[in-house]
Amino acid sequence: MTAASAPHIDWLDEVDSTNDAVRRQFADEVPIEQYASLATTNQTAGRGRLEREWIDTPGASLAISTYLEFEADAARTSIGWVTLAAGLALRATLARLAGEEQAARIELKWPNDVLVEGRKTAGILGEILGVIVGGERFACVVGTGINLRDPQALTTPIPIVAPPAAAGAAFAAAQASEAYAAADALANATALTDLGIRVPAEELAAAYVAELAARIDALIAHDGDAETSGLADELREHLSTLGRRVRVSRLDDADLVGTASGITSTGELLVTDEQGATHTLRVGDVQHLRLAADGSDA
Repeated sequence: MTAASAPHIDWLDEVDSTNDAVRRQFADEVPIEQYASLATTNQTAGRGRLEREWIDTPGASLAISTYLEFEADAARTSIGWVTLAAGLALRATLARLAGEEQAARIELKWPNDVLVEGRKTAGILGEILGVIVGGERFACVVGTGINLRDPQALTTPIPIVAPPAAAGAAFAAAQASEAYAAADALANATALTDLGIRVPAEELAAAYVAELAARIDALIAHDGDAETSGLADELREHLSTLGRRVRVSRLDDADLVGTASGITSTGELLVTDEQGATHTLRVGDVQHLRLAADGSDA
């Protein structure tokens, strides 16, 4: 992607929520270009799931929200990959900025926490905006919060990622699932400085949105097919959840414990339980388990 065609990013000195700011533009029928983004290092009322408020110390994190559109037919298969593509785009950006040695420390946890050796450094929240052009096109926004420096400097942690889903209602409902208490999230967080990344926020944002646009362009070009676009292979390479024992907290059912055994064509996680049954998860928060000294899950 050349500089001339790079997505436009508007920088705000302060904003309540970058996702909400994009939503207001959409509701006011302000024309928005594909991949146009709003960014700030001073977000005063960011949102996680359950409308939880997330307030950052100014300058400690980057919040950026990117507008996306799909043809209605393609949206049925593409929408579940939006936040997954965002996680892969950010991982690729950080890997390049950090260098080869540090890049090996960066991984993804379904449904799109970006981790550094198991500690969260970024979270992603996708939201449906609505249909346009008489229902011919489908619009959404993907918001990304990135810890730029020591997360202990944050008033509260970045939002935990809401999982993707295959279609609109499920995609929105995914945000209603809770993961961990705020104190736990903060204790298990880290920042880009841990990777030796100290680039200007503007440089980071531009690189990330370009990577995101490349992946979504490929997905659209292949009619929403994550396999032929290469997105599914990239996810399998970098998703540390796969093959791990996990505990999944589900909104409307008991916790599920098993092995993360795959990803569906629309981005859902497959978990095989201890009885051998495989469950398809659109919604749920994943905890990676490890064996305690007595052989039990910890």
